[in-house]
This record gives sequence, C-alpha cells and structure tokens, in this order.
Amino acid sequence: MKEVYSNKIKESLKSGNKRLIITIILVLMTIGFIVWAVIDSQKEYPTPKYLNDVIMEGKNEEGVYSCVNVTAIPYVFAETSTNEMENKYYFIRDDNYFYIAYLDYKTFSSLNHESIEDNPVAICGMTSSIKSDIKRLAIEVYNRDMESEIVNDSNFNNYFGGVYLDVVADVNDITVQICLAIITGVFAIIIGAITIVFKTKTKKFIKNVPAEEWQQINNEIESSDTKYYKQAKIYLTKNYLIDFSNCLYAVKYSDIVWLYPYELRQNGITTAKNLIVFDKSFTKHTIAGIGSLGKKNKQIFEEITNEILNKNKDIIWGFNSESKEKFKELKQTKRG
Repeated sequence: MKEVYSNKIKESLKSGNKRLIITIILVLMTIGFIVWAVIDSQKEYPTPKYLNDVIMEGKNEEGVYSCVNVTAIPYVFAETSTNEMENKYYFIRDDNYFYIAYLDYKTFSSLNHESIEDNPVAICGMTSSIKSDIKRLAIEVYNRDMESEIVNDSNFNNYFGGVYLDVVADVNDITVQICLAIITGVFAIIIGAITIVFKTKTKKFIKNVPAEEWQQINNEIESSDTKYYKQAKIYLTKNYLIDFSNCLYAVKYSDIVWLYPYELRQNGITTAKNLIVFDKSFTKHTIAGIGSLGKKNKQIFEEITNEILNKNKDIIWGFNSESKEKFKELKQTKRG
C-alpha cells in the first residue's frame, strides 16, 4: 500500500483501529460470559431445604433450593394449555401439609401412581412467590372441591404458604450470562464487519489511485484552506472531497457527476442524512453521514452540500425524475 504522508489522513484512518480494539474487547467479553455460563451450569446443586421449613421462616424467600416428600398424587388446579405435556400448577402434599407446585409432565408422571402414599417421592426445585392469579385459582378450586369456603386471602398462607415449588426453574440459572454473551457477540460481529469493510475498501482505494494524485490528496488535506466537518467525517480541500464516513474516498469536484441527499427515517422522522455521490466512473458512493439531525447538523449538512455544488456547476443535483433522466443520458453518452 502507498505511504500515507498526511497526518490528518493518518488520524482519520485510526478510527478503523479503534473499532478493531472495540471488536477485540467485545469478543473477549463474549468469551468471558460464555465461560461464566459454563462454570455456573456445572456447579453442584446446593444442599436443599425442606419446603415447609422455608415457609415457616415467614420470609417468602424466592430462589431457595427446596424439596418435598410427596405422599399423594398431585392435583392440577391451573394450566395455560389443555395439552397434558405442558407445565401446570398442582396441589401436592406430604404427610402433614399441602403445598403448591409447578411441575413439568415428567415430574408429574413420576408422582402419578397409587403406591405413592406408601412410597413417597422427593421432588426438588426453586421457591417462587405465588402470584395473585395463581392464588385466586387455588382458593377457588380448593373451596369448590371441599364444598366449603375454607380458604381465603387472609388465611391462604396458613394452608399453602407464601411460596410455591417450581421444579421447572433451572437451579443454576445462566440466562443472564447467555443474554450478555449474545448481546456482546452481536455487537462484535457488527463492529467487526464494519471494520473489515472500512479497511478493505480503504486499501483498495489507496492501491488504485495514481501515485501523483495520491500525493496531491495528501498535500491538499494539510492546507490551511481545507475545511473539516467532524460530524460528517469529511474534508473539503481546494480540488478534492475527502470522506472517511464509510472508508477513505477522495474525488475531484470536477469528477462528480450526480449528487443528492439520502434520508434515513424512523416513524416518519428524519434521524440521519447522507450524500450520495456518483463520480465519472458512474460508481455510487455514500458520504457525509450525519446522525441525529438537530439545527446545527442541518446547517453543517447544507454547508457541505453548497460547498461541493459551488465547486462544480455541472453537477446534477437532487433525486427526481429530471435528474435521473439527465444522469441516464450522460451515462449513455459517455459509454456510447
């Protein structure tokens, strides 16, 4: 690749290196979250507490690994689906008390046999707070089956406690780690892809530009007359437009054929603007990207546009049927 003489070009190209560093950091974070998830998933289960002991503490503490020795076939009272394979809420009991449990089909099947009274089965899971709708259904079904208004809001905890046993919940829950790994991984891929495109296109441009012209670009960008618009990552020199918004792209004003603005809208609101440039090779380039358009950014965008147009009065301006037709005719003429 040709040598870069201009300090301003060197500094602008560093943005690609900064993105590369960010990508590496995000990749390392993703790996870290994955390792964290693997370590947590392989942890041994904690020593379980008996569910009644947790309830008797009166704290209604969630996330406590607990067990119950079930001595009767569970009785379903709440379900979100009629599919018997789905998870459901059940009344369960041991030798002394009733409890509420959220069971998957496999656990229910292990308890669904007549000999359970003589051969209790221990089930374990995490404690979870009983939500109001589950509480309401439990009261309704229990009182209906007992044919008496025995349980109500005020004495509910005396019958079932303030927490239920969730055997479906993962004891070593790694949801947070997985979500974080996905988020950082996605950002790493996006920023990494942008970095690769930036570096690849920039190297290609520098390689293809003639040595004499490359020298002129390096000289002009350092001139005191050069205007720099940081928000748009663009330099306007005496003879060149030099843009770094997507990659290094420099073009003589005299070589610009067609110029028009492109707006990015969300919910009908303009959130970003770019200029689309077609040069004498009739190649499309996106330049001067300005996001979050406020009054100042609008003025900057207009100033950049006017500066370019004033440098070459023959530029086809705007995106409409007339400008498209002019561009089409010019393209046919040049290639005809």
